[in-house]
Amino acid sequence: MKKPKFKVVAGFIEKNNKFLLVQRPFNKKNGGLWEFPGGKVEKDETLENAIKRELKEELGINVLSIESIEKIEYDYGDFFIELYLFKIKNFSGKIDLKEAVNMAWVDFDSAENLKLCPADENLLKKLKEKINY
Repeated sequence: MKKPKFKVVAGFIEKNNKFLLVQRPFNKKNGGLWEFPGGKVEKDETLENAIKRELKEELGINVLSIESIEKIEYDYGDFFIELYLFKIKNFSGKIDLKEAVNMAWVDFDSAENLKLCPADENLLKKLKEKINY
């Protein structure tokens, strides 16, 4: 049987040389783990529209400008994801958690002390090679 494959988008939001991570609701898959904010791409939705919709739904912000910065693939065993990370260059509104149970502004060292979703952990390793704080 073929594993389900999902496209997922995530936002890299920076402030004062730190970036935002959110903690997943405890009642969801990978509950309590930390991740970049975002979610699944819907059928017939572009990646750009998906990241704008997801961050509006999850954080209450309006994304104005984005840049694609990374893509990874990850096999969770029972499903497979393609994870696309977008740098959120500009947004309006105040971040307000609509779904996540917690948020943290972190640098790479402090992010490594959080228990991340496995795909986000891989993404973080790739980013650390690209971005120096």
